[in-house]
Amino acid sequence: MNAAKRFPRIEPLIEWLKKTPLDQARAQCAAQQTSWEYLRQIAYGYKLVGPRKGVAIERITGISRQLLRPSDYWLAWPDLPEPEPLSPNPHPDCADI
Repeated sequence: MNAAKRFPRIEPLIEWLKKTPLDQARAQCAAQQTSWEYLRQIAYGYKLVGPRKGVAIERITGISRQLLRPSDYWLAWPDLPEPEPLSPNPHPDCADI
């Protein structure tokens, strides 16, 4: 039985996995105590990155933690600022452009 995808795909991480030579990617992952396979599971939505591994993945790939967990990154990493709340449309009679 295949595991169900429960999380959104992370396109920048997928691109990094595709463009980085496998040997290089595996070495970078090993240096940060993670694996290429774990990055792939996160990239394709099978796993949600945890707080410790998120920092490591950001170091390996240059992809921000905000992109790795866009819906709650400020809870996983309190050092990052919370997103600005969406403000109501100041011109309700105008359509969104």
